[in-house]
Amino acid sequence: MKEIPFIKLTRLRFSKLIKLGGLLGISCLVLACIAFQQNNSSLGQEKKNEQAQEKKDEQPTVQEQVSDDPEDSSLPSFVYDCVDKNKWLVEEADFPSVPLHNPYFVRGDLDGDRNVDYAVAVKSRKNKREGLLVCFRNKETKAVLLGLDAKNPPPFWLLTNWDIETKEEVSKITDADGKLIGITPKGESIVMKGEDWIGIVYWDGKAFRWKKVILNEGG
Repeated sequence: MKEIPFIKLTRLRFSKLIKLGGLLGISCLVLACIAFQQNNSSLGQEKKNEQAQEKKDEQPTVQEQVSDDPEDSSLPSFVYDCVDKNKWLVEEADFPSVPLHNPYFVRGDLDGDRNVDYAVAVKSRKNKREGLLVCFRNKETKAVLLGLDAKNPPPFWLLTNWDIETKEEVSKITDADGKLIGITPKGESIVMKGEDWIGIVYWDGKAFRWKKVILNEGG
């Protein structure tokens, strides 16, 4: 067997070490590149998630849009559920952060089913006309907007003096001539009182109706 000089053997080993080191270096470089790309991808996704969350946070929730008396800035959860189940309401009606009227909402059995319904003062996004959102307790997937159409007569800007009255109370209302007004609500009614007149919003079994009653000849 031919002997290999020590110096030559050392050079061969050193050469192999250099080649092995090069391969390891390349492998480390590849792994580093992969890790860098994954890190960038993760950071990019995190940034996208943060931007999406920021955009979401900028959009007011239904509860932030719907407010009540400044001392109690919340409505019954049923009203929030009503709006959530009827997304079109947010497109049509504005729920101001500052209450339009006091009270901001009233409650009563508006359709005569012995369940409490709610009427909330709102404003049209299209023409800024004030109106009412009515949420029926037994019709949780349905809601009614009143007064936002300019052709609809109820003057809801006069809601500074409004409340709920029973069928019995409404049936006793008389006009300037002392005659009974002759309407038959199915439930309680929304009543607005002016200086010389009374306005009544009532459910006739199929839809809401509006009745203005003149209390004296000057009204």
